[in-house]
Amino acid sequence: MNEKTFINPEGGWQPNKKIEFDPIFVWPLRPKSFFKWLLNFPGYIWPWNLFFIAIAIICYLFIQPEFSRCVTFKLDWISIIFLRNLFLIILIAGFFHIRLHILKSQKDEFQYNPKSLGEGKKWHLGSQTRENMFWTLFSALPIWTVYEVFLMWGYANNLFLFPVSDWVNSPFYFCLLFY
Repeated sequence: MNEKTFINPEGGWQPNKKIEFDPIFVWPLRPKSFFKWLLNFPGYIWPWNLFFIAIAIICYLFIQPEFSRCVTFKLDWISIIFLRNLFLIILIAGFFHIRLHILKSQKDEFQYNPKSLGEGKKWHLGSQTRENMFWTLFSALPIWTVYEVFLMWGYANNLFLFPVSDWVNSPFYFCLLFY
């Protein structure tokens, strides 16, 4: 860590500025600071939220099963959702793991806990990385997939308050889902 960072008593990084609310939650409203926060680089939209919105749109246009296939539970469209989610988890979490822990692109700056990832007998699978992968792939991924499968089934069967089987006819609800 360099001399510009603040180190807490445990040896980890701590912000040297007071934590403040984002301009969207500040009253009275300050439009100039709000738009600066929203549109600056890096800001709220650029680069990460735009990246995740682009992934969502690409997945919806090219990988998402059609609503007509989701009327009944069948393994073909459910497996598409599962495999897509598996690919996304490996791609995104793997990217951040490689960037932050293997290549150490930020060195030890901004690291709340300066210790490297744990290994040894205190981890059931021998290392913190393997254990994190296990819980992500065998717990989070199936829950995410089941949630999405029931959501798609509900959309396909018009079980919600608004019809969303055709997003072109419901642009308000389509945009609302992003927020």
